[in-house]
Amino acid sequence: MHRQIYHDIVGHISLANGMVRFDFYDEVPEAPQDAAKEGPPQYEMSRRLVMPLASVLQTWQMLDGVVAKLREAGLVRPAAPEEDKA
Repeated sequence: MHRQIYHDIVGHISLANGMVRFDFYDEVPEAPQDAAKEGPPQYEMSRRLVMPLASVLQTWQMLDGVVAKLREAGLVRPAAPEEDKA
């Protein structure tokens, strides 16, 4: 059986010595006394994935194919072009 792991966000990506490091972050649960406070959620790093650059590029191609299928299905739209800032 394959194990599935969930994370809220990728908080940081770095490249060193041909290896790409993805730092995954999870939202920190609020303490009951802090539940009434408003503000952005707080995150903490929970796991790091390290992959060779070639594997990351292969993964990028696969994700690009997924995004293309989502566009064809009308589930996502291409980003609007940025205006020149002069």
